[in-house]
Parts: sequence; structure tokens; C-alpha cells
Amino acid sequence: MSETPTNAKLPGWADALIELLEAQHALVGELSTLAGRQQALVRDRRTEALLGLLRERQEILDRFAGMQERLGSLTTDIEHRIAEVGEPARTRIQSLIAEIGDRLGVVMEGDERDQQSLEAARGDTARDLRDIDAARVARAAYRRPGAVESRYADRQG
Repeated sequence: MSETPTNAKLPGWADALIELLEAQHALVGELSTLAGRQQALVRDRRTEALLGLLRERQEILDRFAGMQERLGSLTTDIEHRIAEVGEPARTRIQSLIAEIGDRLGVVMEGDERDQQSLEAARGDTARDLRDIDAARVARAAYRRPGAVESRYADRQG
């Protein structure tokens, strides 16, 4: 059982809800930490490390999503059920919900910025490839097509 601000015994659903919200809060904290590392990896174009980090994030997201069904059952009719708990527990529940939402919002905003950075990098890479291809075409144009030099040919014609 998790500790409540008053150490009072809570209704079973409220105690379970607080435990679940605290677990989700911890997962969102992990996501937030990874989001900072992700931003640096995107900026530094460290693709291999970024892919590893994204796998790590996906595992956390899978665990978070796995808790959603239970969360849904615990929050059914919460507006009426919340009256069963005292003010400290009610404040804790509301605080956890708000913090989780706020931190997820920050992570999602960072993801949007990282996505824009990745798209810009992709555009830079495509432009670089076009430049390389244009240089290759230009070099080919300066070659004399069909001209064959023989070591034994007279160079004057």
C-alpha cells in the first residue's frame, strides 16, 4: 500500500489508483529523461544511438499503455467516487494526474521539434545527394564521349 499524506486507510480503489498513478508518473519521468537525450542525438545526427533510444522509449510506452486499461477501470465514475477520500488523497490524485499530463505534453512537444529537425536533416541529405549527382553529371559532360586514346596512335591526327 502506498503512503498517503495523512497515513489514513483509503478505499481500495483510491489506494490502487494512487499506486498506479505513481507508477505512471515514474514512467513519464523516464520518458522525460530520454526526451532530453533524444534531442541531443537528433542534433548530433547520431542515428544508431537514436534507434537504440527509441527502442528503450517504446518499451516504456508499452508499459505505460499496459496500465491504461486498469487506470480506466479505477477512474470510472471518479467524480462521484473521489468524495470517498479525504482532501490530502484527493489532492494527491489530482496532482499526479496533472503532473503526468503536463510532462507528457512537454515530451510530445519535444518529439514534434525533433521530428522537424529530422525532416530538415533529411532535406539536407537529399540536397547533398542532388549536389553530388549534379557534380557527377557535370564531370561526365566534360568527358569526350567515344574518344579512345591508343598508346600507339599519332597524337597529331
